[in-house]
Amino acid sequence: MKRFVKEVIVLSLALLVLAESAVAQRRDTTTFKMEKWQTIPRYPAHYTFKKDFTWLGFPLIAAGFIVKGQKKDFRDIRNEMEPLYKNEVDNYTQFIPMAATWGMNVFGYKGRSKFGRMIVSQAISSGVMAGIVNAMKYSIKEMRPDGSTQNSFPSGHTATAFMAATFLHKEYGLTRSPWFSVAGYSLATTTGVMRVLNNRHWISDVLVGAGIGVLSADLGYAIGNWIYGDKGLYMGERADMKCDLIHNPSFLSVNMGVSATTSTSIDIPDAAAQFGEDLRMRFGTGTSLAVEGAYFFNSYIGVGGRLKVTTTPIRIYSAEWEYDEEGNLTGNVGQLIRTDYIQSNNVGVFSADLGLFLSYPFTRRFAVGYKLLAGNTFASNQDFDIVWEPDPADPDDPGECPFIHFESNGYFRFTSGLSLTYALSDNLAVRLYVDTERHNAKYDMQYLDFVETIVKNEAVWSEPQRVENKYWMFTAGMGLSLSF
Repeated sequence: MKRFVKEVIVLSLALLVLAESAVAQRRDTTTFKMEKWQTIPRYPAHYTFKKDFTWLGFPLIAAGFIVKGQKKDFRDIRNEMEPLYKNEVDNYTQFIPMAATWGMNVFGYKGRSKFGRMIVSQAISSGVMAGIVNAMKYSIKEMRPDGSTQNSFPSGHTATAFMAATFLHKEYGLTRSPWFSVAGYSLATTTGVMRVLNNRHWISDVLVGAGIGVLSADLGYAIGNWIYGDKGLYMGERADMKCDLIHNPSFLSVNMGVSATTSTSIDIPDAAAQFGEDLRMRFGTGTSLAVEGAYFFNSYIGVGGRLKVTTTPIRIYSAEWEYDEEGNLTGNVGQLIRTDYIQSNNVGVFSADLGLFLSYPFTRRFAVGYKLLAGNTFASNQDFDIVWEPDPADPDDPGECPFIHFESNGYFRFTSGLSLTYALSDNLAVRLYVDTERHNAKYDMQYLDFVETIVKNEAVWSEPQRVENKYWMFTAGMGLSLSF
């Protein structure tokens, strides 16, 4: 464990070194002299509320409340992929961006603020964050997913991590190099993901915590601006960090959308022989969350990747077959009737992709984009239960019993998508997108053999049967992007 923690800390420091290397590389490609920070074209050292407030916290908080109803579905994906995962490195990564701002400032690598002003702004931010987080934790009293304590919502670790990342963004990302912002928010995202993998938080806890962290940093620095005015500042923002999708097309984005599939239902094989009627699984509209980023070599061409999680409701329906005028089966399914004795469920899908990103900027603020990605997809396993009214006279009557089990198999698939990006302010852009994915989902399905289960007094399942479902998935949504 100690070795792993050391490796993460070394990696984090390497990210910060790379950030400064990126500044040096940029010096070689610009037409003006940039050997010293004083010669970099920049705005005057003056910060206003409108210019300094990122507004990123509000959509993150809204996203957390939106997915709160599907939090268990997202956890199912974690339980399928890494059910025994446990690591304490997130106890350290939450503080690395904040420690970096202190260290660079103390050792003379100047950023936005002098040390005294920076500490006051960050102390105010920390107080705001701690007050909001703890007030919510001990008033909402939500149980953690591991069942340990009732203070899950929101995530304090994630709030601290995103607050610290926003410190690094304001102090060095906007004044020195955007790679400091990328490094900070990447570490913060890693902290949030690990809180979910460690089974300490629901995904809604992490999203709301991230939003509170960013919002607290914004408020702390706004109060610091009010207290100090233009005193205690080293430098203003870089002039080349202005709203400019022509020269700054690279991005790191958090996306949220809704998903629908062309395959609205699939047959459950041998259902008639097992249960006396034909059954079908029907898919509803899903909720999608993604982290996406790309580095552009010029204004038009880049490479990048995406991590995406989608949860989709599944309902079981009984299929009524159509008959012709002579009473013969036509082979066509007529009406699908919702079964009231089978419990509904949700399927979680995780995908990781890499590929090509293209951008065409119409103006400095507007750009249209295209992506072509490929990667692997993993879906959570599914169990469907028969439910009934429990016998009040029988305390051992559970009222439900599993009868179908779907075991997921990973598969390869392609994604293409279109986007429209608008630069809201320096470094911050809003992105509207539509993605199309080709899926070839594969499941191994088993039935519960009721007769053998009763005879042997233990669950007896049938031999697995392969079920394949080829379909297109369309996702439309919006994202907030950090441009650089």
